[in-house]
Amino acid sequence: MKRCFYLSLVALAACSSESPVAPEASASFATSNNANSLRVETFTGVAPTTCNAYANEAFLLSYTIGQVPGIDCRVGVPGPGDGNAGGILTPHIEGSAAGALRIDFDKPTRTVEFDLAQSFGTNTPPTFAVVKLFKPGAGVLREEVRLLLTKDPLFVAGRFTYTGGAVKSVEITFERTAARFALDNLMYYGKN
Repeated sequence: MKRCFYLSLVALAACSSESPVAPEASASFATSNNANSLRVETFTGVAPTTCNAYANEAFLLSYTIGQVPGIDCRVGVPGPGDGNAGGILTPHIEGSAAGALRIDFDKPTRTVEFDLAQSFGTNTPPTFAVVKLFKPGAGVLREEVRLLLTKDPLFVAGRFTYTGGAVKSVEITFERTAARFALDNLMYYGKN
């Protein structure tokens, strides 16, 4: 079972591999059985697979390089920055910064947050990643995640935070493509 957190107006419930509480059992903590709660996906308990093969009850991942589906992105694995770059911990999403990671939510969310790290070796460190937020229907917002040096001198990391109008999809691309990236702690409103 994966580690996850559910926040609602009424209470906070947590489930983890050590806890017998299943995600479905936390619905009693929401304001109604159909309510959405603020969720944090940490990818704990997710069997390693490619990003293009991963979906859960709340979102679907896809990864492309030059508009072509790519295989160099995995979910549920260790990767760059683990424990040394921001909030990135094993397991998480890890892949080549040459591609674009897309997250398509089952239901629109007004909150999207995540931790992001990128390796850079001996090159000049990247300073940002681009996040495109796609609204339901038409409309795109473009934002940037500022990436700062971490306690590990070969990684930069940052936290992306968005609260505003409804978002159906998120696409993340990178300033420097000759490196690896990691994403963890994806926060969004989703099904209980």
